[in-house]
Formats: sequence, C-alpha cells, structure tokens
Amino acid sequence: MVLEVDNITKLYKKNRGAMNVSFSIGEGEVFGLLGPNGSGKTTVMKIVTGLLRAKEGRVKIFGYDIVDDTQRALADVGGLIEAPASIGFLSAYENLKIVSNFYPDCMGIDELLDMVGLLKVKNDKVSKFSLGMKQRMGIALAVINKPKLLVLDEPTNGLDIEGTVDIRNMISNLAKEQKTTVLISSHLAAELQQMCSKVGVMQDGRLLETEVMDFVLENYPSLEDYFLHTVRKSREGLGYAN
Repeated sequence: MVLEVDNITKLYKKNRGAMNVSFSIGEGEVFGLLGPNGSGKTTVMKIVTGLLRAKEGRVKIFGYDIVDDTQRALADVGGLIEAPASIGFLSAYENLKIVSNFYPDCMGIDELLDMVGLLKVKNDKVSKFSLGMKQRMGIALAVINKPKLLVLDEPTNGLDIEGTVDIRNMISNLAKEQKTTVLISSHLAAELQQMCSKVGVMQDGRLLETEVMDFVLENYPSLEDYFLHTVRKSREGLGYAN
C-alpha cells in the first residue's frame, strides 16, 4: 500500500479539523476527498505531507512512518497544499531550475512547462501571472521530482475550463502511464467524478464513507448524488434534521 492513514485526529478551536480519519491508497490509484470548505480536507493533507502533526493516529507512506521516519516517508512525495509557493521576481523557468537542483532525477523543465501549459511564458516573472497561471506553476513544482505519491489540495482552484481539463488530463495520465498515486481534494463533485478511482466523503472533520468510483456511478446518477445521500444518512444517524 502506498499511503495508509490510520485514525488521525487534529482539532483546532471550535472542534474544526479532522477526527478519526482512516483510508488507504494503492499504486496508481487516484483517491479524491470530497467535501465543502472547512470539512477537514486540507488538515488531512497537511498531516500526510508532514506540514502538521496529528494529535492521534499514524500515517505511513511506502511503509515509512511520517513522524518516525520522515525523510524516507517523504522522499518520493510531491504536493500542492493551499497557495502555490514560488519566487515572484523570478521567471517560471528560473523557479523550476532552482528546485531541480535539489533532486537527482527531475523532469525536463521545458517538458514540464509544456505539460502544465506555461511553456510560452517560461521567461515571464511569476509575479505577473494570473491566479490560474500561478496554480499551474504550483502543480509544475509539485511534480518536478517525478513523485510516486502526489498530494493536491484543490488543484484546479482559479483555473478556467480549459485549464481544469488540462490538469485533469495530466493527473489521469500520471496515474495510468507512470502509476503515480494521487491524493486529491475538491469541493466540486463533477471534477472528482471524472478523474478518481476512489472517493471519500468528508463533512465536519469526519470521513463519512469511502467507495470505489465504479460502484458509485453504477448505483447513483452522479458523484454529487452519492455525496448528498452519504451526508444525509450521516445526519440521520446523528439525529440531525434534514
């Protein structure tokens, strides 16, 4: 198993965060966390990438514990969590060139820029980029080291329709052709429906249910319908009114 998340809990004020979240992802799978803003998706991803430490529970990547063996656990991980990080006064090419110096085996920079749709502006300063272009830049930085596990938090945020399709196709190709394992989050059901092999429904910091996408689409009109059904079932179980 590439990623094992076992009963992790991390709470903030007013009990926001993540509570008792468990799931696992195998090689080449695209696992989507679907939930509204504030449902705990980003907290889970920060714990998986070592940016936060869970108060309870464990995370293992390729069998290595994220706390006890951080360096080996994260050696083949790439990620984009919240806002993309790049140096504004440098060009797209220069940003990627700096990062490439830290890895022995990287994608070609021009090839990478072409893949995310930034080749034509490779010499432009990142500070001049639109929100969508900065998001593309962040994704380029996340995959430059040819990660075996890719963690993407709302990766199509700020992208137009064409950009969303480009990134969706890129993620699908990485999973199919290079067996890259992907953990991706979104509040948009239609987006995850088109690229994920498995999905987990998050609400109020809890992972309510995980399911294979083929099963979801065989039994529900859409992933959106499955999400609504799962949330309603959870509320009924907790005694909440619809």
